[in-house]
Amino acid sequence: MNLQLDDVCMGAANAPRLRVPNLRLEPGRVHAVLGPNGAGKSTLMGLLAGAISPDQGQVSFLGQPWSAWSLAAAARCRAWLPQQHQMPFDLLVEQVVALGRHAHVNRPHPQESQLVAQCLHRANADALSGRSYLQLSGGEQARVQWARVLAQLIAHPQDAGVSWLLLDEPTAALDLRHQRAMMQVARDHADAGGGVVVVLHDLALAARWADEAVVLQSGHVRAQGPLRTTLTATLIEEVWGVSAFWAPGPFEGQDASRTHLWVA
Repeated sequence: MNLQLDDVCMGAANAPRLRVPNLRLEPGRVHAVLGPNGAGKSTLMGLLAGAISPDQGQVSFLGQPWSAWSLAAAARCRAWLPQQHQMPFDLLVEQVVALGRHAHVNRPHPQESQLVAQCLHRANADALSGRSYLQLSGGEQARVQWARVLAQLIAHPQDAGVSWLLLDEPTAALDLRHQRAMMQVARDHADAGGGVVVVLHDLALAARWADEAVVLQSGHVRAQGPLRTTLTATLIEEVWGVSAFWAPGPFEGQDASRTHLWVA
């Protein structure tokens, strides 16, 4: 049920853009892909999504190489939200979200007619219904695309299984409230047994929501493992060149005992 890379290399062997000897990502966890600009994060996400093929090695999804998957079957099991979500022509917001249901056209959900509205609500985008997608702000478009991705992963109840969310810098255009709401939905997906891989630049956001960290630097996996023990102050200084420390948060109630990452 995992996503797996074995001996993967992109680019020339003597100067690879990305080299990953071994990487296994398990469902039920939020995996944060972290690293400075140009580290290879988006290339890694494209490989994980099956959108690009490695020059060497193999990427496997749910036990099979991506080459064995049809586009429709893959779309029913994993949804990829890339950094860019431009549309070549204008559609209404509901039509954009409905594009996520295309893979299920031969196996519609019993509540199919309600799913677009439900996903817009989950993405905090229901107020955008009826509007032209191309006339929305960048943050509003990001929320509509998030709703589309959520719609894509709703399977017929009799076909439900492990599904994966692959999110490449999904919070970049969002304000703080919508960042938190998006990460909560991703967290809930993992807690329900699904898989989540998310590229983030905000280390504190990763520390708040992720279980595992994959840290890339110059096309190589610099560190991987449980986020709290992997994302150390020393590693952050070496990879990003900034100071950081773990300390209790200043929040009342449930968060009072949590340890938070503070970046100076």
